[in-house]
Amino acid sequence: MDDDKTTDFMPVRIARIGRAEAMQGLVSMQRLFTFLCRNGEARAELMNRTCRIARGTFILSFPYTLLKFGQCSEDFDGLLVETSADFLLSVVGGMDVRDRLAIRQRTVFTLSDEDMGTLDLLGRALEDKQRLVATGKHAPRNEFDTAALTAMSQAYAAEAVSAIIDEARQGKTDERSADTTLFNEFMMSLVKHCKTERTVAYYAAQASLSPNHFSATIKSASGQPAMYWIKLVTSTMAKHYLTATRMSAKEIADALGFPDQSTFGRYFKSICGISPAAYREKMRD
Repeated sequence: MDDDKTTDFMPVRIARIGRAEAMQGLVSMQRLFTFLCRNGEARAELMNRTCRIARGTFILSFPYTLLKFGQCSEDFDGLLVETSADFLLSVVGGMDVRDRLAIRQRTVFTLSDEDMGTLDLLGRALEDKQRLVATGKHAPRNEFDTAALTAMSQAYAAEAVSAIIDEARQGKTDERSADTTLFNEFMMSLVKHCKTERTVAYYAAQASLSPNHFSATIKSASGQPAMYWIKLVTSTMAKHYLTATRMSAKEIADALGFPDQSTFGRYFKSICGISPAAYREKMRD
C-alpha cells in the first residue's frame, strides 16, 4: 500500500492486488477489508474454508482475518479496500439486522456483471483520486479534497453493500444462524480482548455457556474449535508486528500481553513452528 502518511486522513485505504501481492496473503489488522477480483482466477483459504475466486468475486473480511492464496493465474488482478467499522456503519447504519446477519454468514459473494462493473468503475476512480493526492505533499490540497475523498469512499461502500445484500438475499438462509451469531460475537470479542484473554473459559463465560459446549458450538459454526481461533488471531497479530514494524520481540510480547519474551516465543513457536526471530528473518528473504 501507499505510505501511511498519504492515507491518514482518508476513510479508506486502497491497493491494487496482482498475482505477486496476492501470493503474500492479505490480512487486515484493526480494520475491515474488501477484495474485488477484477480479472483472472485463484484458489484461496478464508476462515479455514477454501474458495474459488474469479472475476466478480467480492470478499468482505473482518479484522484479523487472513486471506491466503494457494494459486493465482498470471492475469490475476483485484482491488483491496480497507476501512474502519465505524466508517462502514456511518454509511449503512440503518441496515436491517437480517441483512447484516446474511452478510456475516457469507463473506464471499459473486456479483452480477452489472454490479461488478459499477463497483469496478467506482474503485478505479477512488484509486485515481488517492494517486493524485499521493503525488502532492501527503496531504489534501484543501478541505474540498478531503470532502471529495470521503464522498467517493461513501459511494464505493454503499455500492458494495448494495451489491452483496442483493446477492445475499438470493442465497439460502443458514440453518445454523444461532451458532453463526455466537461465532460472530466470539470473533469480535476475541479481536478486542485477545491481548489479555486467551482461554476458552473467558469467552464461554461471556456467552453463559460451559467451555466444552461453547467450543463445540464454535466448531459447528466454523469448522474449528474455539482455541483454534484464539491461537489464529493471536498469531496473526504477532505476525503483523514482526513483519510490519521494527518492534523487538520483547516489545511485541508486551503489546500482546505476554508476561515476558520467552513465554511469547514459546507460544509463537508452538503455533507457527518457528521462533519469532526466525519468522521475521524468513519474511525478509
